[in-house]
Order: sequence, then C-alpha cells, then structure tokens
Amino acid sequence: MKKIYIVLALMVVVALLVGGLSCAKPAPGKVYTLRWAGVYPPDKFQEKTFSVYFINRATELSNGAIQWEYYPGLQLMGMKEIVDGIAAGTADGGLAVPAFYTGKVPLAGIQDLPFLFDTDVEGQVRACQALIQHPDYTGAFEAVYNIKILGGDSQGTNSFYFKEPLTKLEDFKGVKIRAAGKMQSNAINALGGAAQSLPSAEVYTALQTGVIDGSQWQPVSAVVNRLYEVTKYAVIPHISLSGYTWIRVMNRDAWNSLPKKLQDALIQAEKDTEKYAREVVPKAEEEAIDTLAKNGMNIYYVPRDENLRWRDACRPIWDAWLSKTGAKGQGLLDFMLKELK
Repeated sequence: MKKIYIVLALMVVVALLVGGLSCAKPAPGKVYTLRWAGVYPPDKFQEKTFSVYFINRATELSNGAIQWEYYPGLQLMGMKEIVDGIAAGTADGGLAVPAFYTGKVPLAGIQDLPFLFDTDVEGQVRACQALIQHPDYTGAFEAVYNIKILGGDSQGTNSFYFKEPLTKLEDFKGVKIRAAGKMQSNAINALGGAAQSLPSAEVYTALQTGVIDGSQWQPVSAVVNRLYEVTKYAVIPHISLSGYTWIRVMNRDAWNSLPKKLQDALIQAEKDTEKYAREVVPKAEEEAIDTLAKNGMNIYYVPRDENLRWRDACRPIWDAWLSKTGAKGQGLLDFMLKELK
C-alpha cells in the first residue's frame, strides 16, 4: 500500500511540473488523453526542451483537447526499447534515440556518420531537424515500426571526456572509450581507440574505477552526469562526432485516432519545439562548457584541420553505410551535405 501511495505522489508531482508550464484548460467536447514516454527527469534540460515543451505546446494549441499522462525518467521502458514500446502501444508517444535502431533501419545511421556535421551548433540542430523530416528517413522507420515520426532535434556537439590529455589522432590508440550505438563504437575503433558499450548510468563509476579511460557525450549531458568529477580533459571537436539526435514519435494507431485539427496541432507543436531547440541548444552548450571549466576541467577545442584527419580515418564507416543503403543512402547524404553548406 505504501508503494502505491509513493507512485501516486510521484504522478501528482510530475503533473504539477508539466501542468505549470501550460495554462490550457480542456475544451468543450471530446478530450484525448495520450501517454508520453520521457527519458530524463522532468527538471533536466534535455527533458524540458525536447519533451515537456512539446507536450505543453500541443495542449495549448489544441485548446486543451489533448491532455497527457506523462512518464519521465524511463518509467515505462528502457532507452533502447522506446520505439518498440510505442509501436506496441505501451505509450502513445515519446522521445527516442535513433542511433539504437540502425540495425532494423540502416538509413537512420546517417546521423552517426562520423564527423559529418561540419557546422556550428545551431547549424547542426537545424540540419538534423531537416534530416528527420526527410520522407526517406521517416519512411524507413515507418516501414518497420507502427509509428508516426513527428520530428526531432540534435542535442549538440558529441564530444569526448578523458582522464589524460588527447589532442591528435594518434592519441586515441588503445584508449578505452564508452560509446552509444554501433556506429559510434565503430568510429572510436576506427580512430584507434577501444570502444566500450555501457549504459549511461554506469559511466561515472566506470570512469571512477578505471574500467574506461573516457566517454563521449555532449557537454550538457557531461554536466548532468558530473563528468568533471571523474575526468580532467574535455575535448570539443570542431565537427561533432555524430548528430546526437532525438526523434519525437507517436504510435500510428493513436495518431490515426485523432481528428485532423488535433493532428495539425501536434504538427505545429513540433515546428514550435524545433524553433525553440534552435534557440536554446547552442546557449545551453556554451553554458555547459563554461560549467565544466569552472569545475576544473581543461577545455580543448579540436582545430578543424585535425578534425578532418579524424574524419578521414573514419571514411570506411561512411563507405560501408553507403554500400548497405544504396541509392537512398547516397540521396540522403547528398541532401545532408547540401543542408550543411
């Protein structure tokens, strides 16, 4: 009984956190209550930016006709199960990491082509948003899963954090680095490192105990996970290791059950969320790097010329991806290179 009360109390707190951002009241007529699967606790930057902003905006634009049962912090399913869970109806919508689904959706690997995003942070966010809206990208997911992709964003520059300094390609040799997803692991190995697959929750302890020598993350996540306590050197590449993307998805049956005006409200909420992300992600990254420095980390910005050496070392990964994805992969890559100009 005590456990039930604790769960109910948590749901009330989350409802207050989410509801406090939206003043929309249920409109007369039918109200649609949808379940949203969040990833982080509701007070974290990533969750507030990529989940909470979206669901509150959808409620506002629908004049209260769309309401949410909001489950942050991976309450409903694990990080790697979100797309499958939404497709199966465990949730009606949620935030997912496409890097975990390249096995079933090879085209999704484009955002993990090493050092593709030769642009600034805002440009990377904008390019990832354009990629996720591309019909070949959405179609590849929707052909495999019972979902509707609304859109998505980039979290920012996928960077490195080490116990020892690393400034050039040769320094990667033998360094044990935590990676997320198969293609990022392949990239670290191609650079000469030794990729290690670990859940996010285990990275801090693994660094502390010497199981790994470093990790990759974008700066905001590095701050959230307090990497400044267990590493000394932040290596910020001129070109992000990967797109570091999120996608916002809905169960296709839940989507089809909504009247067109509510579908339109969700589409507009997505556009507004993407605009908001372009504004806040670059600022948050600057602030995070500053926080890392204030906590004693040495910040090293990799020059573009050196970063291009890293990309050249990873070219076989690009070639393998293009071989696997064929004409559609080449078309999507051409589209991205144009977006990044």
